Amino acid sequence: MLFEEYTNFNYQFPEPQYLGAKHTHLAWIKKYIPSDVTTAIDAFAGSQSVAFLFKQMGYKTITNDFLNFNNQIGLALIENNAINLTNADLKLLFQPSENKKDF
Repeated sequence: MLFEEYTNFNYQFPEPQYLGAKHTHLAWIKKYIPSDVTTAIDAFAGSQSVAFLFKQMGYKTITNDFLNFNNQIGLALIENNAINLTNADLKLLFQPSENKKDF
């Protein structure tokens, strides 16, 4: 990975590519979470990387973002507990589009 301090985490999260992403601070954030915490909130979630960290740590996680796109990522990664993509789903999602026009 890009940063060595992530080697102690057992999760895969795509590194967001925009200004303000907190994924580079996950090790620092984790270090300062009190040991008696059971619920965590990421009110300005953006890419959901911090909320995903909270979920991976076993906390009840509350997440929100003003932008609908980021909110939808939160619904899929954080709120979703039952739906997993299968290999067939991934194959369908990543196959070339038959209707794609090359410009």
